[in-house]
Amino acid sequence: MKIKRLAALILFFSLLSLNVWAAAPQVSSSIPADGDLTADPWTLCIEFTFNEAMTGSGYWGYSSHFLDGGTSEWSADMRTFSYCRSNINSPIPLGSYWFTLNPAGHPDFKSAATRTALPETTIHFTVTADGSNDSDVTAPQVVSSTPADGAGDVDSTTDCLVINFNETMDTSTFDAWSVSNNSWGNSIPTWTLDKKSLRICRQNVEQLADGSYTFTLNPANALTPFSDETGNPLPETTITFTVQANQQLINYNYYIPYFTTGNGFWSGVGIANNNELDTASVSIMLYNTDGSLFSSDPPHAIQADGQFVGVLANGETATGWVKVSSYNKLSGLCFMGSTLMADIPFVSELYKKMIIPHVAQDDLWDTTIMVCNPNNIPVQLNIEYLPQDGSGGIYYATQTLPALGSRVYDLATIFSASLPLNAGKIKLTALQGDGIAAFALYTNQKTGASNYAGISAVPLD
Repeated sequence: MKIKRLAALILFFSLLSLNVWAAAPQVSSSIPADGDLTADPWTLCIEFTFNEAMTGSGYWGYSSHFLDGGTSEWSADMRTFSYCRSNINSPIPLGSYWFTLNPAGHPDFKSAATRTALPETTIHFTVTADGSNDSDVTAPQVVSSTPADGAGDVDSTTDCLVINFNETMDTSTFDAWSVSNNSWGNSIPTWTLDKKSLRICRQNVEQLADGSYTFTLNPANALTPFSDETGNPLPETTITFTVQANQQLINYNYYIPYFTTGNGFWSGVGIANNNELDTASVSIMLYNTDGSLFSSDPPHAIQADGQFVGVLANGETATGWVKVSSYNKLSGLCFMGSTLMADIPFVSELYKKMIIPHVAQDDLWDTTIMVCNPNNIPVQLNIEYLPQDGSGGIYYATQTLPALGSRVYDLATIFSASLPLNAGKIKLTALQGDGIAAFALYTNQKTGASNYAGISAVPLD
């Protein structure tokens, strides 16, 4: 009887020892191979061969949406797993890719014999044309952000984080980010049209609490990370800024509806600090027409009762609008010119209804309207021409201003069926947001003359 019990105990501990010390299964080979720099763009299936039979279950992740919607299957001996893409008639875009089995928190690939999980396993491969390794294999980078990384005096009313990349990105990914607290809840991320800027705007209207905020792009648990258009993933990147108690301060914002540089044009600003006692810290942000941030200078310190003058985007080619911000009241204007020069005054208030009190579009004169939308949402804009006699306006189809974007409207184009426009006025109506800023430019250069002047739109409401 004792012998039987001893044999049973030996068998029990032997089985227990087998389960406790069983080696984890391993991937013995893959197609493409890990580190392959010349993967065939017409590869249809990614295959993993294991060193033992598996259970037939699994969890995986990959770096590119190009692989979405694929199908998986196991070989009869349960030792080879295949993931086959659905877009079989298209080659895989040139670039670098990764494919992960058992990403963190999902140990689903297991040994059939011992139920031991496969360690997290990732293969990396690069798809090239004709076997040459001349594709983009460089990871994208974050070049700037608003608020900037390390900023220590961020306003508590800040509602958007704008992240600018050094190259065009795969804009099918929106959610590969995390934040250190819940103040960015119910956020709506959007990409700009040039695919180089991501805007994450919170919908919570409450002011941010004092403290440090850290955004992490491509955290370790991101199954579909931010990547460039060729599939190179962004390295894990953090942006940290500090919100200070500044609710009692008034942030003065000023808007310049239009600037342009390059191709023979230049733009510059003259800014005066209206405060006789305090230095003004002035931020100048240049936005492209599509709403992406072109540049954001470090704050300029303007001494009490002092003045600043500077060229915008010197040596660059850009067109868009300008936002100037300070905790001190400012006065200023933008100069824009080529062979001739015009000035655009600062706009200190935004309005949803505005009037341009004079227009002329005929054989002698051209009128151009510049409009910017400082809102974080797209705005529909109605443009209406009203003749001198006050009779019914000629309504023009609604235009769309992108979030934080701008547009230039030539009356010769938008009212081409109603020319000439001899005097009269233009009414602008923004159907969403908190208002717009606008400016009109008049010129008779097309006749060989050199008249060049402008006027700001004035509020109707």
